[in-house]
Amino acid sequence: MSFLLPLLTSRAGLLVMAFVAIVAFYEAPVIGRVSVERRTALNGYVLKSELDASNARLFEVDRQRQAAQDALDEFETKAVQQDAADALYRNRLEQEIIDNEKLLAARDRSCLLDGDDAEFLRKP
Repeated sequence: MSFLLPLLTSRAGLLVMAFVAIVAFYEAPVIGRVSVERRTALNGYVLKSELDASNARLFEVDRQRQAAQDALDEFETKAVQQDAADALYRNRLEQEIIDNEKLLAARDRSCLLDGDDAEFLRKP
């Protein structure tokens, strides 16, 4: 420590101390400003990251909603087609029953089933 005393009292030592004091005086606000700007940039980065994540979630929800809507539309189309096919089958079956009854009536025969007969046939 004793070697610093002559350095601090000499002209060169005073110049070094003045230089260090000037640098500290002028650089302190710059360093503080850099940390403020760094903090601001990080906050902006966090906000941008949150915005990007929110946009990605919104896009995914939109994609899922559209996929569900497409599936629902396809289901409705198939249901309408199935209903039309079922109606056509029922009409054709009823027409065959009517034709069969006409054929039996033309031969003076009949085969009329009621609910009890159908129930009897269903039993094992």
